[in-house]
Amino acid sequence: MKKILSVFVFVLISFSSESFAKSNELIINFSKVNDVIYRGARLTSIEAVQYLKSLNIKSVINLQGGDLESDIGVIIPWAEPGERPEVIAQEKAASLSLGLGFVNIPLNSLEPITKAEDREIDDTLAFMNNKDNQPVFIHCEHGADRTGLLVALYRVKFEGANVESARAEWIAKGHNKLHRIFTGDLDEYYYAKVKQFMK
Repeated sequence: MKKILSVFVFVLISFSSESFAKSNELIINFSKVNDVIYRGARLTSIEAVQYLKSLNIKSVINLQGGDLESDIGVIIPWAEPGERPEVIAQEKAASLSLGLGFVNIPLNSLEPITKAEDREIDDTLAFMNNKDNQPVFIHCEHGADRTGLLVALYRVKFEGANVESARAEWIAKGHNKLHRIFTGDLDEYYYAKVKQFMK
């Protein structure tokens, strides 16, 4: 019950912070990672997808859908609308209609990463680094936790970034203390995963 109450507080704060986004900002928490990787929050309109098209983005990676599998999954469709299958399908249709590739990799940010998800993460990192798919836009609901994890891993694996510097960027982009109350398993996974890169 305490965890569910905390989620409601988290959602209210998240929505409040999003309401302060500039009215002309099409994608919340949007930024350029490097010349071939962009990141942000959920695509909420056809105009957002058109904006990606204007940047010559070739592929959209959607990390949503997995939070429905968590032990608080019953409130997730309200807290994170983009987790719903029909919303993911709409985004896929919009992306494909404009000639963008679309990949959905559902990661559960509220539970420990499974072996199956670990394999999906490996495949996603390879997809991000494949020139045939670039430029890539990667996102989750807020563009903070799952997105930040993948970007941090990408930076360490392919750019040789310092482990703590990559995590600091992750935190700066929204993976803050409040988020980590719920998504702290991602941090444990991050440190275990980067050790594999060092072997």
